[in-house]
Amino acid sequence: MASRVTTLHTHYDNLKVARDASPAAIDAAYQAMVRRFGPASRPGDPQAARKMAIVDTSYAVLSNPHQRALHDLWVDQNDDEDAAAALRRPPPPSIPPLWMHSEVPQHYHQSRPLPLHAPEPPARPRHRRSTLPPQQLAAPSSHMERNWSLYALGAVVACLALVTAVPKSFLDDDPMVPGPAAASSGPLRGFSVPVFFATPRYTRPATAPNGRPWPEGAGYVDGYPLLGGEGEGSLTVDNSSNDSDAFVKLVAQDGDQPQVVRHIYVPAFQRFTVNRLAPGQYDLRYRNLATGSLARTPAVTVAAAHPPAADAAGTAVAAAGDLTVALFKEPQGKLPALRLAEKEFF
Repeated sequence: MASRVTTLHTHYDNLKVARDASPAAIDAAYQAMVRRFGPASRPGDPQAARKMAIVDTSYAVLSNPHQRALHDLWVDQNDDEDAAAALRRPPPPSIPPLWMHSEVPQHYHQSRPLPLHAPEPPARPRHRRSTLPPQQLAAPSSHMERNWSLYALGAVVACLALVTAVPKSFLDDDPMVPGPAAASSGPLRGFSVPVFFATPRYTRPATAPNGRPWPEGAGYVDGYPLLGGEGEGSLTVDNSSNDSDAFVKLVAQDGDQPQVVRHIYVPAFQRFTVNRLAPGQYDLRYRNLATGSLARTPAVTVAAAHPPAADAAGTAVAAAGDLTVALFKEPQGKLPALRLAEKEFF
């Protein structure tokens, strides 16, 4: 009995190997095709490029064990059909692109892909459908649709809690000193902090806030008026214990509103004496130019004569010329009274 002649064309036919060919035989056949139709042998030949594209696809399928098994299954199902029946069958699902293959051929030829007509294996069998009633299957989706506003509200509340509930001390060692966007202590130590938690890193300004250059030594900053000069009082600003420069504002407290009367620049390890001060209460508000942190001193009283050791309010009092106020690199003792907000450094 004569055997039936089939018109089925497979990837084996494209590489001209038998269907039971070994991986080594397939690799050798592919290399022979590359030498025959590759761009190195036939540059600028569009017909050779089309053949090489078909050969590339066939080799990608047959060199992958999983793809080859699917192709063999497709060949077995269609091998006994005549050409007319094969044409009437719906085309099998397309093979995933080559970049999705779990194993890429070591000698895969990078020629330009062209439209192919090579056969492809069938899709994997689908899982059995659920036997649950349609009403039960649609229940989660319907529940989400009915209550989407509650889920959205919960997400917003969670985001607000995340932003406001984390203490600032979790994010940096000293909240007075701007730091990086990573926690160095506390429960968040070692973890990256979201951008909306991070304090911008401080950079020392090249000039004073009014645009004038900083003095070369301790002294008044040019461009600011010298107020409160109606007396003979004096006050020494002592920055000798610090290794960073300071921008100091001497603030008078006697009026209805605090008023800055002197703007002073005191380099590290230096002092500066403010002269011709009217009697009254003053405090020093200063910025550490190395870290950007703000602080202030307790109020002190400058007097023109030798008053008692303390006034009725308990504020420290010193005679003219004898008053020295020391600056600290950071607020000492973590006292809230020594901390200064940006808006108070006017």
